[in-house]
Amino acid sequence: MTIVNRKNNNFGFITAEIFFLIKPLILMSVGLIVMLFAGTHLLGFISGFTFCLLSLFLLRAQQKQFYTLKVKNNSDQVNFPENSFPENSFQENQVSEESKSAERERNWIEKMAPQEKKNLDLSDSSLVLVDLSNLELTSVNFSRAYLSGSNLDGANLKYTRLESANLSDAQLVNANLSDAKLTGANLSSVNCTRANLRHANLKNSNISSATLNHAQLIGANLSEANLTGINLVGAKLNYANLSGVYLWNGDLRDAQLVGADLSNAYISSGQFRNANLSDANLKNSQLSCAKFKDSELKNANFSGSELIGANFKNADLENANFENANLRNANFEGANLTGVNFKGADLRFVKIDGVKEIDPKWLSVWEKANNLEVQETNR
Repeated sequence: MTIVNRKNNNFGFITAEIFFLIKPLILMSVGLIVMLFAGTHLLGFISGFTFCLLSLFLLRAQQKQFYTLKVKNNSDQVNFPENSFPENSFQENQVSEESKSAERERNWIEKMAPQEKKNLDLSDSSLVLVDLSNLELTSVNFSRAYLSGSNLDGANLKYTRLESANLSDAQLVNANLSDAKLTGANLSSVNCTRANLRHANLKNSNISSATLNHAQLIGANLSEANLTGINLVGAKLNYANLSGVYLWNGDLRDAQLVGADLSNAYISSGQFRNANLSDANLKNSQLSCAKFKDSELKNANFSGSELIGANFKNADLENANFENANLRNANFEGANLTGVNFKGADLRFVKIDGVKEIDPKWLSVWEKANNLEVQETNR
């Protein structure tokens, strides 16, 4: 149901309303006068009271008649259902208007010349649920724009400005966001599957519960971003900056993080199975209960990190650095520990069954640490 604007004769309706009130007011006046002069006469008092009641009934009837005429005049092009002026009619109309508005926005942007789009400023605009899929939007300014739930699948957003924009629940499958500026943006629950975010700036952004499976994030800046519950399965994050990120319970299975910076990060319970973190920097990070099973970790730097209960089963840790790391209850079963540095590391209760090429001096340190622990616990 669509409600359209109409011209109303307000003066006419005011005049009619006054006219409808005259009869009831006259009757009520007569009734009050009769009651006033009736004195002790019961019959006179009853007559006056009856006039007052009749005036009230007439007033109610006149109001209904006036309202019906007014609605009829204002809705000559709308058929209202019986017993209705329903609440849902406004909501349905609002949704319809939003859909039409979203369509108009798309058509307007789509018809613009490429040069006009490059300088297009849509900062602070509301583009909720707008379909911008497969559009050329290079260098458009969406700073602080509200794009929640919008469809940007396949859109070209290279060099686009999206600082502090709200993209929560948006669709960005196969979108090109390379070199885009997304600092402080809200990307919670977005779907960026196979999206290109090479060298994009996502510093301080909220990407919690987002899906970026098989996305390209090579050289991207995600420092201090919130990546809680993020899905980055098979994603490429080589040489990306993830320093200071909050990545609790993230899924990075089969991800590529060669040379990535994950220093000072909170990555507890992260899933890195079969991931490649060769030459990655994980210095001073919180990695308790992280899972690195079957991962490639050559030359990785874990110095000073908390790795309590971490799982490195069958991982390749050749030349990895665990100096001063807390490895209590960590699992290195079947791992390659060639050239690994455990200087100052806490190796209590560490599992090393079936490890490959561990340096005898670290084996001695491990034995000593665990023997000391046994002696202490038996006292």
